[in-house]
Amino acid sequence: MINKLLIAFFVLILSATSCPGGWGVTCINFRRGDTNGDSTVDIADALFVMNWLFSGGPAPTCNDATDANDDSSLDISDSIYLLNWLFVNGPVPGSPGPFGCGLDPSQDSLDCLLASGC
Repeated sequence: MINKLLIAFFVLILSATSCPGGWGVTCINFRRGDTNGDSTVDIADALFVMNWLFSGGPAPTCNDATDANDDSSLDISDSIYLLNWLFVNGPVPGSPGPFGCGLDPSQDSLDCLLASGC
């Protein structure tokens, strides 16, 4: 019985700490910048964030994907970052990036309820 409890405890510890966010953060693959979850990063994603922030539009289902500039906050700068990348050759959104799916390597409190575009 003790062995089963120890194994269950270690499985719990490993699963909770294997995600880059650590305790309480769910590991879900996402595409950075794909705020509307349509599997592409384009102007619609920047507009989705602005609609949510300023017009009461639907909330994103993946905060990690919405955090395009990876500064651990969700605000207008994420839309500006996306528009800068899309139209003025600005820096590409950080890992896992807009072209593939992956986990967030950043240590922040942002999380995903659903996989965004993956």
